[in-house]
Amino acid sequence: NTSGIKSVRSDINITTTRKIRILHVAHNYISVPHFGGVEVYVDRLVRHLPSEYESLVYYPNRLEPELREVILLNTVNGSEKRHTFEGAYNPSVVTELEREIWFSKLLHEERIDIVHFHHLSCHPLSLPLVARSMGIPVIMSMPDFYPVCSHYNLVDNEQKYCNLTALPAVACDICLGLQDNAIHGSQAS
Repeated sequence: NTSGIKSVRSDINITTTRKIRILHVAHNYISVPHFGGVEVYVDRLVRHLPSEYESLVYYPNRLEPELREVILLNTVNGSEKRHTFEGAYNPSVVTELEREIWFSKLLHEERIDIVHFHHLSCHPLSLPLVARSMGIPVIMSMPDFYPVCSHYNLVDNEQKYCNLTALPAVACDICLGLQDNAIHGSQAS
C-alpha cells in the first residue's frame, strides 16, 4: 500500500517515493531514566505507525544538567545525532534564537514532513511556530497542563491542587513567584 507515500521528485521523469517523515518532539525518551507516560506513549506510537511513515524523535539530553544537548533519534535504525548548544536551556523565555535556528536546520536537512509535539518542556515554546513558518504541518498533543503552567500538575506552592479556574490571575503570579522566583506577569492569563 503506497497511499501515504509521497512522490519526492515528480518534477522530473523519475518515479521515486519515500516514506513520510514524522518528527516527534518530546521532553524525554523511554530509554532515559525517570521517564513517564508521555515517553511510553511516544514509544508505542512510533512502533505502531503504518509502514509508510518513518519516525524520528527529538528530545533534550536530560542527563546533562543544563540541557545544552539535544538528541535526534532515528527509530528505524537506532542512529542518533547530537547537538550541543552554547547556552543552557532557559525555561523562562518563549523564544531562543540558537535553538530555533538549529531546529529549522534539522527540519530542512532531515526532510521532515510532519512535526508532532508531544511536550514542550525543555524546549522553547516557539518551536511549533518555527515548523509552521517553514510550511510543515504541526500536530500538538497536550498530555498535561504544561501549556497553562510550568507546574504541569497544577500543584501550588503549598503542594496542593491549585484549582486554577477558581482563582484570580494574580494567584498564579504569587505562586510562581514563591516557587520559581518568577516576575509578576510572567504567567500568561
